[in-house]
Amino acid sequence: MAKNKSILFSLILLAFLAMTGCTNDKAVILFNHQPITKETILNNSKEFTLGRKVYYILLVKKPLQSDIIRVQILKQEDKADLGGVKIYYADDFRLYKDQVYYYNDYVVIREAGHYIMQIFSKDDMVHPLAISDFYVRD
Repeated sequence: MAKNKSILFSLILLAFLAMTGCTNDKAVILFNHQPITKETILNNSKEFTLGRKVYYILLVKKPLQSDIIRVQILKQEDKADLGGVKIYYADDFRLYKDQVYYYNDYVVIREAGHYIMQIFSKDDMVHPLAISDFYVRD
């Protein structure tokens, strides 16, 4: 019974994340195997190899008002307390003055699984600017 509640909560959480990601046309997150440049930006992918760099870029339509963003990565797990999702990574970054329309960086994931990246403006930590997911395989 508790497992069914956990699965139901996970589905509701994922549906909520998907709905907010789909209705939020202000920003998008793209992932890539290579450093993101003008030439590689459209070579986006959703599957990555364990221990390798996952390059990402946040693209926004309107200039970011805040000069600090939070990048948060959630990992889907059956044994996590919060409905099958645990916070895998979170960090704040200061944007440079030329980064009002984008932010790019990379992360290295050391556990296989399904991940959800959310990026928030420090002015609004409730509603993410963008949400996207990716997979890390062995």
